[in-house]
Amino acid sequence: MAHILFTRLGREINKDELTGRDLLMEESDNLAWMNASVGFVLAVYWLGYIGESFSLSYTLMDEADKILDRPPITECEFIREEINVSTANFYAAFPHTGSYHIDIYQNGLLTTTIPVHVIGSEQSRATE
Repeated sequence: MAHILFTRLGREINKDELTGRDLLMEESDNLAWMNASVGFVLAVYWLGYIGESFSLSYTLMDEADKILDRPPITECEFIREEINVSTANFYAAFPHTGSYHIDIYQNGLLTTTIPVHVIGSEQSRATE
């Protein structure tokens, strides 16, 4: 089964017109808390073998494991390369700053948990 190499959080995905590849924009290790719903993207870089495929699902949860968002299930297939990138778009309201997490599932089985840190706007400015 494919393994996760690394993950990245960002605000959106844009297509590079020269290469045709998707680019993650405004990458960050943290999300700034807002008193409103926010959208963000999780990019997951996978290492597998050509011909491998599996279903992917993601769940964004708070510290009490309450579900904040669950994007639709997608399919991942390694066609020409052993490294593949999958993305999940989230749109959620974080009730407060703190620690949240995204559970990643392959074929319905929990593969890994990615921490998501939601920080205050004053902390956000300090890290820029």
